[in-house]
Amino acid sequence: MSRLVAVIGAAALAASFAAPVAAQSEPAMPVVINLGCDAFEATPNATGSLEVLTGATVVVTLCSNPTTGFSWSAPATSDAAVATVSGWMEVGPTSDAPGAPGSVQVSIDAVAAGATTISASYDQPWEGGQKGAWTAELALTVRDGVEVEIGCDAFGEQANAVQAVGIAAGQAVVLHLCSNPTTGFSWSDAVSSDPAVVSVGASSFLAPAPGMMGAPGAEHIVLVGEAAGSATVTASYDQPWDGGTKGAWTVELTVTVS
Repeated sequence: MSRLVAVIGAAALAASFAAPVAAQSEPAMPVVINLGCDAFEATPNATGSLEVLTGATVVVTLCSNPTTGFSWSAPATSDAAVATVSGWMEVGPTSDAPGAPGSVQVSIDAVAAGATTISASYDQPWEGGQKGAWTAELALTVRDGVEVEIGCDAFGEQANAVQAVGIAAGQAVVLHLCSNPTTGFSWSDAVSSDPAVVSVGASSFLAPAPGMMGAPGAEHIVLVGEAAGSATVTASYDQPWDGGTKGAWTVELTVTVS
């Protein structure tokens, strides 16, 4: 969205990362996008995009404060065959202060490959009330494929993580790499040894759950199988400024496309 703050988390929005696991047919954890009140103070119209795998759940948390007379409209999807809105829950404020904001959590299920747009509006719902004080719009691309997670523990004994995965042409690999910008390090742009076989798509940082100061998040990288063959995708965990440490961690993922 204008600046999507996405969070990888379990049902309780935990943000810990396990040791590397084999590629999975379904994502292990939902992707959670947190849009707090400050996001809408910066711009009332939050827009953004995300790519996920079929079977994934995306949870969008939106700032909401009914004491102001405003509430979120039921979110709409432009193509329910691609993604459906499966849940809608009001969450009370985390503070006891009078008038403190709460949130609305919207659950979106990615059910089939394709593209759709999820949108909602923050309105005064009565006749004549103000409509569209805030809006949220997420362009969601859903792909068939597998997920590969390489957690922080993978780099505990060695700096280079090497894995391999196989997919069919047209499918995707969603690669999650442990990342913690509070350390000054971040992942370089991923590079494919043969973009005609495996192309590097969207990349975004998925932050830890709110309130977990200094906790690691994940770099979310989408790789697309373009044609039969094999390609190796590499990335480096660097201090990006001149003179900063380069290659503190590296990753090599060999993707075989059938």
